[in-house]
Amino acid sequence: MKIVSVDGGATKTFAIYYDTEAEEVLGVGIAGPSNYFSVSIETAANNIRKAIDMATSLRRTDDY
Repeated sequence: MKIVSVDGGATKTFAIYYDTEAEEVLGVGIAGPSNYFSVSIETAANNIRKAIDMATSLRRTDDY
């Protein structure tokens, strides 16, 4: 199974794409803030989507 985990905060949003069967990180993504007390809900949603899109683009973590 593959999962995406997102940690959103007032300064950045971090997403990890993980394969539970291989026990391997498939990708990571970082975007701007997603705390809706710090930014608008629209900006928060856009930053969450950006982080997820980056993580799931199948970039290897070795590239970072």
